[in-house]
Amino acid sequence: MIKSYDLPINKSDLWDIYNRCDHKEKYYNYNIASTTNVFIDDPNDIEYINNNIIKPLGLGPADKIHIPADLIANIWDGPWDNGNGFNFNVVEPGGFVKPHRDLNPTKLNILLNDTTLAPFHLLETDKKYYYEHPALLDVSQLHTIDNCESIVEDRVTLQLFLTASYNVCERIINENRTY
Repeated sequence: MIKSYDLPINKSDLWDIYNRCDHKEKYYNYNIASTTNVFIDDPNDIEYINNNIIKPLGLGPADKIHIPADLIANIWDGPWDNGNGFNFNVVEPGGFVKPHRDLNPTKLNILLNDTTLAPFHLLETDKKYYYEHPALLDVSQLHTIDNCESIVEDRVTLQLFLTASYNVCERIINENRTY
């Protein structure tokens, strides 16, 4: 399942945040992906994402009883997480993302590039998303990034890791978004 939201995003601000980040971890697993995770450590940048993306979508902070306190968190507790529940993911030219399922069942992704010829692809439904707007994605389903060979500049996505199922996250956003 894929659902886009027309949340107004200032991609220039997100690019500025991305360019300030210096905490990067390369991820390479021949069976899964070759990408880079870029972590947002500056408190002002974290506050910007909270105020301009998370709160308008009604995802947090958990000031309402029906929003789980740990809704935004990376279930993977390893070197590819800094505890914020969000980071940038980069597919560089020559990178790849093979079919896989994530540990977190749901993500909200925002493509920073103006366009991409390498869409998010749900394999079981053959649905592809080219990121016109922020997208809620059911990453518990088998998915990939198609057409990675088309990537000629870094394909940068801000990803929010959500711990609830796609249906729960969609309901929370539909009931609580403020834009």
